[in-house]
Amino acid sequence: MHSSVAKLRSVLRRLHGPTTTESSSLAYQDLYIKGKRIQRGTLDTLSIYSSWCVDIDFAGKSYLDLGCNAGAYAFLAADDGATRVVGVDLVNEHILEAKAYLKHYSGRSLEFVTADLFAFLSEHDARYDIVSAIALVRHLIAQKMQAGAQPEDRRFNKWMTFDSFQKIVRRRDPVAAGHFDAVVNQLIAFSMEHFIFSMQDRAGGFLRNKPETIDRLRALNPRIQNCEIFAPSSRNPHHVFFVLSLSPNR
Repeated sequence: MHSSVAKLRSVLRRLHGPTTTESSSLAYQDLYIKGKRIQRGTLDTLSIYSSWCVDIDFAGKSYLDLGCNAGAYAFLAADDGATRVVGVDLVNEHILEAKAYLKHYSGRSLEFVTADLFAFLSEHDARYDIVSAIALVRHLIAQKMQAGAQPEDRRFNKWMTFDSFQKIVRRRDPVAAGHFDAVVNQLIAFSMEHFIFSMQDRAGGFLRNKPETIDRLRALNPRIQNCEIFAPSSRNPHHVFFVLSLSPNR
């Protein structure tokens, strides 16, 4: 009996990463401060960050990290020379954890804010050279759907993970696709040079249909000049990233 359970967990781990019980002891993000990893999480943030920063130079730039969690990407950007960094998250415990490390960045313009993302965007008109929304977009879509009293006949933990390509690119859920358009355009408006976001795609639709996905995104906003799509993490192979290079926001 026990050996059967162990074998099942081994298979699940190979397919999907740690089980709920195993991953609950880990933080969400690997966390690096001044080049040293001080926390191991389920998300290998350094390899992910390095992948989407291949053609992005943070030196002297401003960076807005929406849904920042404990600030992993914000600290990496600061270490790479970003001169103004702001991290925003709805969960105050995450922000308090991030603020605990600010002592290592005294004299730097590095700020963490607890806020609802839509409220933050509506109350701020600042623009940033680089904006990211990692593992956040589906939650913002869900928030808009709930605010609009859209019926929910599905379990949210699976929604937009297995069928994100079909819903967003092929518009098989017109309401969700419409909210995706609105959310991405709103976030692009705050970005001057680059906007980075990610989606879960366990069915592999985005990567198997890259040209179709890129055409869909480029038709979304005339400022999108280039779009890269890739899954940078072997630890999280279904976590698909989109790096949008933008023309100036006039």
